[in-house]
Amino acid sequence: MAADRAGVAARWVARASLPRLTRGLAPGWVLLLLAVVQADALVDWSLLRAEIAARPGWLRALAGAALVGLWAQSTAPAVRGAIRAPEDRWRWRLPLSTHQLALALAPVWLLAVAPLVWFGHLMALPLALPAAAVHPLLALASDRRGEAVLGVALAALALALGDLVPLGLLIGALGAWRGAGLVA
Repeated sequence: MAADRAGVAARWVARASLPRLTRGLAPGWVLLLLAVVQADALVDWSLLRAEIAARPGWLRALAGAALVGLWAQSTAPAVRGAIRAPEDRWRWRLPLSTHQLALALAPVWLLAVAPLVWFGHLMALPLALPAAAVHPLLALASDRRGEAVLGVALAALALALGDLVPLGLLIGALGAWRGAGLVA
């Protein structure tokens, strides 16, 4: 029964929040896409990926954590507008637990970290990088800067252990769970 309510809430959230999120993210993503298209003519992506993979794991984790921090900082205002809009106060009165409600917001925060799959592919961490970005992003969207710094440190740990894929994804999933609690 609660799963049915969470599914209905997810559909309502997607209908109400995703248009605001895409309006907020579109300018930055268009610029990013233009930069990638221009760089595509100059960069040999397979060589770049091999060069990044040849670096030590701690250096890739540090670079990934910096990327996660910058990504969270740049996308947090759009996510905040999508999940904390005054016209969406109805959603916080639904008969759902806090984590069910935050998971109903999953379409919003999953869309916000989706482009990190490409950056993660370059760093040989295609799923760990976006999973690690969820906690800092949701912490900044909830105006909790200290928690976001903790999330970036957690992201560095998840990316350092990203070669051990299950452990890195587990840390990313725990970060997503904590971030979902912050939003709720």
